[in-house]
Amino acid sequence: MRSRRNLIVTTLDFVILGLASWRLAYMLVNEDGPGAVFSRLRYRLGVRSVVTRGNDGQPEATKVATNAVAELWTCVWCMSFWAALLLALPLTPVYWLRLVLAASGLAVVAHEGVERLRR
Repeated sequence: MRSRRNLIVTTLDFVILGLASWRLAYMLVNEDGPGAVFSRLRYRLGVRSVVTRGNDGQPEATKVATNAVAELWTCVWCMSFWAALLLALPLTPVYWLRLVLAASGLAVVAHEGVERLRR
């Protein structure tokens, strides 16, 4: 039987991994990064920015993927899975797979929470 202390540490590790996955995914998909490294990488992979007029007449920038690889770089949900996968690599295989899937889900929940706060 596991002690309560180990359960708390495991839960804390999961929350940290989930939040780290969201942060990494959000940075790669939405931010320019230092020296515009992320935006240049997205461009090279096929992500283009298209400016249109919104319902209020104001310009709105939208990311458009020109290929399947670029799709990943336009979606925080998609990128969060790969971010969690990368961040959980040192763990054992079975635990690792469960943790990656759960952390990716937590990253999506974090993203949705942030998006709702913006509205």
